[in-house]
Amino acid sequence: MDSFSVRWEVPSTPRNFVRQPHLTEEENMDIPAWISAACAVLTLIGAAVSWLRSNVSKQAKAAAESARDEAQRTVEAAEQTAKGVQRLADTLAEANSVPPWEVKWEKDDTYALINTGNAALNDVEVDIDTDNEIFMPPTTGTIDAKSSVVFMYARHMGSDMNVRIVVTWTDPDGAQRTWRHPIPQKHES
Repeated sequence: MDSFSVRWEVPSTPRNFVRQPHLTEEENMDIPAWISAACAVLTLIGAAVSWLRSNVSKQAKAAAESARDEAQRTVEAAEQTAKGVQRLADTLAEANSVPPWEVKWEKDDTYALINTGNAALNDVEVDIDTDNEIFMPPTTGTIDAKSSVVFMYARHMGSDMNVRIVVTWTDPDGAQRTWRHPIPQKHES
């Protein structure tokens, strides 16, 4: 076997000795000025960001106030609309609570019973409130809106002057109703 030997050598001076750069006294004084300048720049940037945020915040606040005002106007308009709808509903309810009938003399002993309402009325029956009168009622049934039926009534010597027609019917909502009204006098033209 071969012998293997190792040899160690220690240099007396380092070969690649690098000296640290040395700053001059004048260069040492410039460092705090650079730090101050950098801090000033950072302060200006911070102030600009703060101003932008403040400006954006003011714009957002103005937009929120505008949206709030618009929402308030919308609510007020909705309330006015609701009031108008309620007035219309009240008017319709009042109009529907008034009996939709009218009695008119036609000619001779003929009279018309007119449905002045806006809906057809069912199960219409016509009678008078007195016995011993000459009366021929119309056929029982439905009378359409703005339509009429004819009946005959003749007064005689002993007739009461206040004979009333009695109309019973069923409303479209199913309610049973009754209406009484004097039969008008004949008009000679």
